[in-house]
Amino acid sequence: MKMLSTTMLATSLVLSSAVMASTSNGIKLDVNSHAGDQAVVKVTQDGQPLANYPVEIKGFGPKTRMTDDNGQIVVSNVAGSGMNYVFTVQDQQGNTISEDAYLANKRR
Repeated sequence: MKMLSTTMLATSLVLSSAVMASTSNGIKLDVNSHAGDQAVVKVTQDGQPLANYPVEIKGFGPKTRMTDDNGQIVVSNVAGSGMNYVFTVQDQQGNTISEDAYLANKRR
């Protein structure tokens, strides 16, 4: 019984380490929408900006944009009314990180 408990404990520690390693890849997605009808999206890895990194945008039609040299993109709400936008990045392992922001009506 003690051998079984030790084996189960060791297995759970290995599995939890693998899960943490696959999700803690250092990529961070920050969305700042304080401007009302615009969002500034910043993608970093281990604190450094990720230039030319694809960001999927779902809002007024889905599209993908690449970050600039500072790891940023600026998105404006072009819809006739306020709407929710979802920003998603994917790491090399296929893990995705998403953040959403409500962008107000630009034509107020």
